[in-house]
Amino acid sequence: MKQEKKIIKKTKGKLGHDRFKELVHYVCSQCSEAPEKLGATKLNKTLWYVDTIAYCKYGKSISGEIAYIKRDLGPVPKRILPILRKLVTEKKLIVNTVDYFGYSKRDYITLKQADSTIFSDEEQQLINKIVKLVCDEHTAGSISELSHDLIWKAAELGEEIPIYAVLASTSGNIKKKHLNWADKVIEARIERSKSQKKVPKQHKAA
Repeated sequence: MKQEKKIIKKTKGKLGHDRFKELVHYVCSQCSEAPEKLGATKLNKTLWYVDTIAYCKYGKSISGEIAYIKRDLGPVPKRILPILRKLVTEKKLIVNTVDYFGYSKRDYITLKQADSTIFSDEEQQLINKIVKLVCDEHTAGSISELSHDLIWKAAELGEEIPIYAVLASTSGNIKKKHLNWADKVIEARIERSKSQKKVPKQHKAA
């Protein structure tokens, strides 16, 4: 029983809260006066930069997540869709799909203020800075392009990107687990290349 309590505390964070859900709500609430500034791409990238920068600074992510998924527009949190649905069900958020120059865009309207006490003052300062940077100084396209870095390029679409992989693109001590992850990605690429070469070309019938 003691071991089970430790695991719950580790994944849920302060006072048993789901830190990832609270972070999503907090980020959306920071744009409550101008929800058009956010959108799905910017939300996902904000979460990615909050977690990876926090990992570099503090040795752990703010959300408690340990991996993201590689998508076309950059890294995406694994639980983002069910968490958004949960916030909608709890009447803390409304997700509207709007037309944006011929494209579908999601606006996140907060109905209740997020609980900022979940995060320390230092964590809030970091989150606020990244929200401002992403929402005020980037388009969805430019922040997506920025996230297409060494880490994103090393993974296949749909593949998990561990948070600690961020250390591969920064100076500092690289631990054994980081090297093992990189080796695994490279070996998988080599095997895929070999299997593709073995597949005989099919000729069209005359």
